Amino acid sequence: MTAILPIEKVKVFSPNPEHCRTFTEQMSKETGIAGEPVNSPEEAVKGCDILCSATNSSRPVVKVEWLAPGMHYNSIREFETDIGALEKCDVVAIHTQFGGIYHYQPPGIVEDMPGVRREKPRDWSRYPEICDIVAGKVIGRNNDQQITFFLNNVGTGVQFAAMGYCAFKAAKEQGLGHEIPSEWFLQDIKP
Repeated sequence: MTAILPIEKVKVFSPNPEHCRTFTEQMSKETGIAGEPVNSPEEAVKGCDILCSATNSSRPVVKVEWLAPGMHYNSIREFETDIGALEKCDVVAIHTQFGGIYHYQPPGIVEDMPGVRREKPRDWSRYPEICDIVAGKVIGRNNDQQITFFLNNVGTGVQFAAMGYCAFKAAKEQGLGHEIPSEWFLQDIKP
């Protein structure tokens, strides 16, 4: 985002103060944009124009009431998001409807999360995919007071595949590693 938007300052929160400080310093050096470690998620959200949550939390980290007019919110995981944001925001886009109405939840994922109960899988079909907004098929923000939200409800991991290829290519160029037979990854696994 810092490559395409005129961002002047980034506020960063982590429950680990050392990680927060280290990350903020590193990103400030890499982007040339001032970073400020803060002491709470609410402090990070207050007064910002763009909010990004990127956590490994299985519970919401941003409260819906913190969302303010004109703000844009990106969330990389459904579980870190208070799903009430889907109702509060004026424009919502999701990563994908995942080929059908319902997002598949592997057995045990939701059941094992304390405090999380779901009667049935979430119906993603009512939200446009981000590609539809980018392509102009769906209207995005049309005034600067709207709260907009992008939820990466189903990640595809394409960035991991790209990085895996880069690591593979570099290892091969340097003569490192061992070839693994592709048959190991093509066999059926019986439960």
